[in-house]
Amino acid sequence: SPELILNKKYIKFKNINNWDFKIFSNNEEQININEKDKIIEIFIEKENTRILFSDGEIKDWKIYLNDKRTLSSQFVKNITGCVTFYKILMKNLKLFSNNSKCEDAFNLIDSKGSINEININNSEFDAIDFDFSEVIIEKIIVNNSINDCIDFSFGKYFILDAELNYCKDKGVSVGEKSKLYINK
Repeated sequence: SPELILNKKYIKFKNINNWDFKIFSNNEEQININEKDKIIEIFIEKENTRILFSDGEIKDWKIYLNDKRTLSSQFVKNITGCVTFYKILMKNLKLFSNNSKCEDAFNLIDSKGSINEININNSEFDAIDFDFSEVIIEKIIVNNSINDCIDFSFGKYFILDAELNYCKDKGVSVGEKSKLYINK
């Protein structure tokens, strides 16, 4: 269960009073936050690091994940994403990832809202995994995912434009009672 990540072993990385969400991490990683331009850059260098966004609403932010590790990362307390969004409302979010070594570069669990853009390059497993969520995605680009480019489970999903290149398993995996509409 993702709620395990909220136990005392995890660090509340940053919570500024005017934010409507929290960031948690199980390691002290380099996370650069530009509040003025609403940009969060995450640099993962330590083995089995996980970042979690939770508790509220994240609106108009750009999140960049840069995985600097050379080896694949194992599961951490059932959290599969390098970056996980858990029980959060998303509005106009933009997600970018390079060289993810986690089971999922990004994982959305029990979340709702809109994502303007997703751009993922060189994911060692799934590029992005959606579970128990309801999400509208304007544009998603995935290049070189060794497993699925996009994985959907138990939810409702709408994609306006998808460009999926070099997905080694499936371009789109839809299962477990999910409803998916892809426009283009």
